[in-house]
Amino acid sequence: MAKLTGPQNFREGSKASAKGDLELALSHFREAVHRSPSSLPYRKTLRATACRKHRQNLVGSPNASSVIIRLVVLISDAKKKREWHRIDRLAEEGLALNPWHDQLHALAAEANLERRYYEVALFLADTARQLTPGNQEFEELYQRIQEAMRNPAAKDRSIAETSMAQGNAAQRKPTKKSTLTPETKAKTKIVAKKSEKVDKAPRKA
Repeated sequence: MAKLTGPQNFREGSKASAKGDLELALSHFREAVHRSPSSLPYRKTLRATACRKHRQNLVGSPNASSVIIRLVVLISDAKKKREWHRIDRLAEEGLALNPWHDQLHALAAEANLERRYYEVALFLADTARQLTPGNQEFEELYQRIQEAMRNPAAKDRSIAETSMAQGNAAQRKPTKKSTLTPETKAKTKIVAKKSEKVDKAPRKA
């Protein structure tokens, strides 16, 4: 299955779903999303299949909570490193166990916003705010995505400015002191002076 493309995985998942093998269907749909992360239909199908597998119980599998706690810790570490693709995949791993988890939807939305998959990000953020109405954090995330969709250039400028600031900070880091001994420095100066004399000497026609 790992060798299949996104569309191929989606087709295989659809076949498995039609036969009622929802576990296999979920595996294929998750792989389809991983290989084609910007596809909104793949995301929606994946989420609908997970809800169907868990019989719309609104809590997911019995072991979902303990696994998701571990995944959130891993996501927090990936967020510090700005590993957006990893965050998305970890979030989807958790959402396969509990497709009604608002925080995982929001985390995946933020990751896809950073990757500029705006339609997917908006779907995920909207799902989070519908699962927990009135949550200010989710509302703000949803609005940020809408603004990025209206004005993607602003998002690009923001990323460029962040990269520039990081570059400037790196340049300001103190450089290592020279480890040359006084004797070595003196020899280096002598070699440099000799080189200058050679360069300045008149060249034969």
